[in-house]
Amino acid sequence: MATTRITPSRIFVNCTGSFFRTPDMAEDLPCIAPQRTLISINARDGFHFLTSVSAFFLTHLFYRDDLFGNGFHCLDHEALFRQNRNAWVGASAAQAYMNQAIAVQTLPLSLLDRCGPDLDRWSPLPRRMAGLFRMKASAAQDIAHCRWVLDRVADRFGIRCGPLV
Repeated sequence: MATTRITPSRIFVNCTGSFFRTPDMAEDLPCIAPQRTLISINARDGFHFLTSVSAFFLTHLFYRDDLFGNGFHCLDHEALFRQNRNAWVGASAAQAYMNQAIAVQTLPLSLLDRCGPDLDRWSPLPRRMAGLFRMKASAAQDIAHCRWVLDRVADRFGIRCGPLV
């Protein structure tokens, strides 16, 4: 086995966790490695239930140095899905909305508008902007509620779910 020295400013993005989903999939695969040199798009420490959305936001937030300390949560989607699919639906929706609400407050609108998997794109821009303003107006209460839901799910099912720090 050969090793290669990596320049300190480099990072790698591992997307294999979105393809190879097996029961024995590594449980200790964080979406961001402790050394902050590897971004892993996976369902064991998922940023969003859609891996395409995870990839978009994780990489943009990481490169902009806005990922840590803002309250973004990761969730072990695989473990929760195996334990209780109904709880997974609710928790993944709460996590997706919460991370999206935080991203709307963190990232520039021009970047958010380039998110390809945006399901609102069929709506005209004025309608999308009205929805965005409503989201921003209630963001603090919504984020607090989603955080409470995710904490309860983590406690009840004994799964990994918490903020990126």
